[in-house]
Amino acid sequence: GRLAMLGFVIGIATEYFTGQGILSQLGLM
Repeated sequence: GRLAMLGFVIGIATEYFTGQGILSQLGLM
């Protein structure tokens, strides 16, 4: 369903942006 797809997309986006944030902090710090 749409909710399932939406949840999946949000989960992937969250992991992606969180990973980018962590990598950015490690690179800058």
